[in-house]
Amino acid sequence: MLEQLLSASLGREILDDSDDRCGRCDAVGRVRNVEIVRFPKTLILHLKRWSQDLHGHWIKNANHVEFPFILDLSSTQQYRLRSLVIHSGNAGGGHYTALVRTDEHIWCKYDDAALPSEVPWAEVLQAEAYLLIYES
Repeated sequence: MLEQLLSASLGREILDDSDDRCGRCDAVGRVRNVEIVRFPKTLILHLKRWSQDLHGHWIKNANHVEFPFILDLSSTQQYRLRSLVIHSGNAGGGHYTALVRTDEHIWCKYDDAALPSEVPWAEVLQAEAYLLIYES
């Protein structure tokens, strides 16, 4: 699922807005091209979880997004999940926690409201991730 979201965000897109005109030639329309030119050592993916309804109220998208432990972005670049940030609550208030993989490959939950605790991989996979942090 994450790979599909990434590939949908990359590439060429024609932006067609009749109100968007070039100041020099009066042409309409632009092209947006998103590509990865150089792979970073640390890749931080921010999942868009908030949108506004027709009345301007913020709504949280709580749909689960599947994410892999190993993320292959090309034949030469592979990332491993190091941590993720989770938001619980709503637009009016909430709380952030983090799940972090130690160098010993143990997953721990970090929360201001409690001492760090070990969590099973199955719990990490079910997390409602807000940020995913991968490292090469």
